[in-house]
Amino acid sequence: MKNVIAVLLVEGLIFQVRLIKGINKSFYYTNMPPAERVCFGIMMYQN
Repeated sequence: MKNVIAVLLVEGLIFQVRLIKGINKSFYYTNMPPAERVCFGIMMYQN
């Protein structure tokens, strides 16, 4: 389970870096891999 959490954290960091680079959120959300989509949902829920 810790491995899954670690992967989500890494995916989240990568996702945030991509957002900072100016990728449109909605466009990227429809094209992101499942793991990043899950992380995106988690981050949206926390916000």
